[in-house]
Amino acid sequence: MAALEADFDAAWQLWHADGTRDSVRSLLLGGALKANIYRADYVEARLLAVDQLFASRIAPTRSPGDKLGYFTPAVLAASVKAGADVPAHPFFAAVERLLGHWNWLDDARTGLLAAAARECRDRLPALKAERRLLSYDDLLGKLDAALADPAHGDTLAARLAERYPLALIDEFQDTDPTQFRIFHAIYGQRGAAFYVGDPKQAIYGFRGADIHAYLQARDTARARHHLDTNWRSDRALIEAVNALFARTGNPFGFRGIPFEPVHARPGADDGMAGDGHAAMTVWSLPDDAALNKGDATALAVAAVANEIARQVAAGLDGRLTVGPRPLQAGDIAVLVDTHWQGAQVAAALAVRGVPSVLQTRDSVLASAEAGELQLLLEAVADPANAGKVRRAAALTGSALDAGGLYRLHEDGEALDAELARYADWRTRWQEQGFMSMFRDWLFATGHAARLVALGNGERRLTNWLHLGELIAGESERLHGLNAVIDWLARERDAARGGESTLLRLESDAQRVRIVTVHASKGLEYPVVFLPFAWNGALWHAHARSTVRVGTLYDYGSDALAERQALASVTLFAEKLRLLYVALTRARHRCHLVWGKAGKQPSLLDKHGTAKNSAPEAFAPALAWLLHPPPAGSDQADLDFPRLLDWYETVWRPLETADLDQAIASWPGVGQQHIDAAPAPVVVAPRTRDTTVPLAAQPFLRDRVRPSWRRASFTSLAHAGEPVDVAPERDRSEVAPAPADAPAAPDPLSPAAFPRGARAGDLLHALFERIEFSAPASAHHDIIATELRRSGLFSDDELAQWQVPLANWLAQILATPLLADGLTLSALPRHRRLVEMGFTFSSRTFAARALARTLADPVHQVDPAFIAAAAQLDFGVVDGFITGFIDLVFEHDGRYWLADYKSNHLGHQPADYDHATLTAAMTGSHYYLQALLYTLALHRHLRVRLADYDYDRHIGGVLYLFLRGIDGSGEHGVHRWRPARSLIEALDRLATPREETPA
Repeated sequence: MAALEADFDAAWQLWHADGTRDSVRSLLLGGALKANIYRADYVEARLLAVDQLFASRIAPTRSPGDKLGYFTPAVLAASVKAGADVPAHPFFAAVERLLGHWNWLDDARTGLLAAAARECRDRLPALKAERRLLSYDDLLGKLDAALADPAHGDTLAARLAERYPLALIDEFQDTDPTQFRIFHAIYGQRGAAFYVGDPKQAIYGFRGADIHAYLQARDTARARHHLDTNWRSDRALIEAVNALFARTGNPFGFRGIPFEPVHARPGADDGMAGDGHAAMTVWSLPDDAALNKGDATALAVAAVANEIARQVAAGLDGRLTVGPRPLQAGDIAVLVDTHWQGAQVAAALAVRGVPSVLQTRDSVLASAEAGELQLLLEAVADPANAGKVRRAAALTGSALDAGGLYRLHEDGEALDAELARYADWRTRWQEQGFMSMFRDWLFATGHAARLVALGNGERRLTNWLHLGELIAGESERLHGLNAVIDWLARERDAARGGESTLLRLESDAQRVRIVTVHASKGLEYPVVFLPFAWNGALWHAHARSTVRVGTLYDYGSDALAERQALASVTLFAEKLRLLYVALTRARHRCHLVWGKAGKQPSLLDKHGTAKNSAPEAFAPALAWLLHPPPAGSDQADLDFPRLLDWYETVWRPLETADLDQAIASWPGVGQQHIDAAPAPVVVAPRTRDTTVPLAAQPFLRDRVRPSWRRASFTSLAHAGEPVDVAPERDRSEVAPAPADAPAAPDPLSPAAFPRGARAGDLLHALFERIEFSAPASAHHDIIATELRRSGLFSDDELAQWQVPLANWLAQILATPLLADGLTLSALPRHRRLVEMGFTFSSRTFAARALARTLADPVHQVDPAFIAAAAQLDFGVVDGFITGFIDLVFEHDGRYWLADYKSNHLGHQPADYDHATLTAAMTGSHYYLQALLYTLALHRHLRVRLADYDYDRHIGGVLYLFLRGIDGSGEHGVHRWRPARSLIEALDRLATPREETPA
């Protein structure tokens, strides 16, 4: 990671250097590269991707996408025109280094996943045996093994067939090899088993279903029966589907899954009247070579939403009927592939005032309401905790407005009243049960009514009621309020709970149903819309070293390439079956959007073989039916070479005119069966001027500051940068050792002690707990406890470090710190204060004013500190400044501050001399920390000592760089006493004039 961050920072600086972007653009468009690969609009899009990557200076841990690869020397060399020179620029090499880091991280993740999978596979059976647990898969596996036992299998099969002589197994197309072996062993030679299934609807491969197991079962059956009548749909719709799937001899990719036309039920005439539409409507996307996936999605969603709104309005007016009654919103279903697509449709319908419901398999425990419920329960369980009550009072739908919430912070009486309410609810929960408390909070306070009035309010309230039922049930089983809260927290983390936690429909009212195709299987709807029939990936941009085939994950075996090809074929074949399921859900009308959008890059290299790492390519299942392989070549089972050949020679070269011709040749077009028309252009596809590079304004945290805040040294020193360290642990102190750092000469010396946040916390904890004046042997128990608590050491290392660490601490405690030889060990407990916390108000403490103050010659500040302060950019602190001082002690009537630093500056004490420590104080802005701590102590003593005088009572600040302290007092100790004039100037800087003390 350190190497990635360093190379990313170097690339960031290079990209932002004057002229780099223009130079790179000129090189890519200078004529040396093939124009079909480095076309002007392609180059602008790739430059924009680089702009977005380097908008932040934080290195991502994953590659930002395939566009960056076009800047590498290897790709440039492969794309250069004959006789031309390969463009060269330092940025290209920088990109190559970054991609190398990201590829390494990708491989590392893959290796970790593979190791974790092996560990789970190896340990799970033993753990289940130890706990006497059996899963459904275990039951199937044990029965399968028992039936295959040469000694007893036949006897077991005969006994089962005798007990269950007749078996009828529905949805058998979703079986797997284990289940089929079980049924075949029992009924293959005896009894009778009826397998009912439709292989055209085998769409659950991700659950382990295996279409080949069904085909094997069908081939071993003693008799086959075919249902040739469709009892669901109108005649015209059935004929339209029949005509579509009859366009190729192998519509599902496997000869074992033929398409056999079905007949309509008697009297299956048009069940809808008033719309003037044919049974199936095909809308074509516009003829636009630049139409990308996002444009097509926006157009398709808007067109479908408008048509649904029109139909619902026509139904309300009585102009559109389903049988004898008007069409209602609940008669309409929109089938989508993903919940994200469904959310886009739901949003478009909401804009048009059409109610809809998104049917999902998501858990209510993963909802935002579950998180808010946890906050509510924590406040009710601990009503004396003002922070928890304030958080609960600010939940969505709160009765309090911004003013009311503010009063809870500023008005003691308002806060007391709110605390009392939550105390009453706690008592009610304990005495009358959870549901009594919950209903009082939800309904008596008007919370439910406020929720319903919000956007998506019914969904919110339904989730609250559902969660209330779950908690009520657990309250009966668990003992105590905290036990219920712990259960909710665990379940939220796992987002589990089974069928009882699945999101419920928020209303039984008439709403448009938005359903995934998987969830729609087995259901029927009067009117169906398919906005995304044009969408579908033939080939996903594979991870470099992983692939999934069904329930098999390959993390980089020798068969990876073969399984990647198999995964593509399996995915495409299942999409053909999903299309069949989607088209056969409608009773009366089916509307679909069709066309060509997204990427269709070549998947072949210059030698005509499949690329090892191909980009994403779009080829929807409907394309296979409307533009099938040449006659004769479609009779063999689909495999990767055939699929690739069809994509490259048939689908990829097609123009919009070819698509329109295929639709026009669909039997039934222009009659009552099928309408074909351009998609209603309700929103124009997005366009942009590709000559002007666009980029989002970089988000700089230091530019967005609250008007009121609680600041600390860490937040001030690192304003505008991500701060991910503990309070008052600066970055230099918590930084781990670089991977290439040389080892310390002595493996048990202070220089060899672990680095990082946990090591720093360990050392601080020791100085908080030990008695300074006690001998080293008295510290062993505390040292052992803190070493173990840190989690930094193995058992062997714990024993090894016990004595060296005790000796190191003794050496620090015995080091003279002041001119009179004072040591920490000489400080009695009553003259020192550990971890002194402080908070003081600040109204006008500004970074620029601080820098000007330090630069004033009258204060005699080190020039290095002045230069560093000029780089601070924390704006103005209007609020409070807070912190903890490691040690405050009194000696001879003077008060001193001490701060422990675990920074690693070198392996020898000489590496911690005054010049080095001054550089560390400067680079990490410790001078600012020293000033803030001194100001805090100054303000404290000013109100505590009647005769307080800065010159007489303030001794100074000691920064103890622990790794460099050798007992001499010359190394590892930085001493500074800020001038009185400086501290008084800072006091005025932080205090408005009317508050300045006399």
